[in-house]
Amino acid sequence: MNWQPAEFFRAAGETLVCTLCPRACALADGDLGWCRVRRRRGGRLETATFATSLWHWDAVERKPLYHYRPGSEVLTLAAPGCTLRCLYCQNHRLSQFGREAGVVWGARALEPGAAIATAAGRGAAVNLDLKSLDRHRHRALTGGDPVPVLETLAILLAAGVWVEVSTPLIPGVNTDPAALRTLARTIAGLGRWTPSREVEP
Repeated sequence: MNWQPAEFFRAAGETLVCTLCPRACALADGDLGWCRVRRRRGGRLETATFATSLWHWDAVERKPLYHYRPGSEVLTLAAPGCTLRCLYCQNHRLSQFGREAGVVWGARALEPGAAIATAAGRGAAVNLDLKSLDRHRHRALTGGDPVPVLETLAILLAAGVWVEVSTPLIPGVNTDPAALRTLARTIAGLGRWTPSREVEP
């Protein structure tokens, strides 16, 4: 792996706390973060996410961005890694790098704050998955809490980024009609028209 100096961390006593995602890993020298692509080296953090694990040219609708420049094409570049553990992940071998022997992977679920503000200033469109508003169900599906997803959504919208929301439907877990109505009302309540859709993973 090619390790490069990283941003988004702070000192906390003898540790450095990674502030890129909500996990806020406290790292002693030599430790790897939960994502396995951020590590502490002396008084700094390093990242392996400057690598491109995947790239392809495809229709924008496959990202899925159905309402942002329909009919156009887009280049997708994906760094290794993810801080979530979605049970149905179709990109498991890429996203879960370092958790299986011989599999290589970066960080995706960003913490609201400096990292999101930086990304918002550089992006035109984002698709976010929101699996459930129920914290227990969201955590069971992804290993993470839905609150940072909602906070990230609000920050991106406030920055003028085009945001589309996808909700992968998992039968018996997040397909309750009342829960889906609540989810739709929450997204609509963010103050701007935001396309959302339910998808089968």
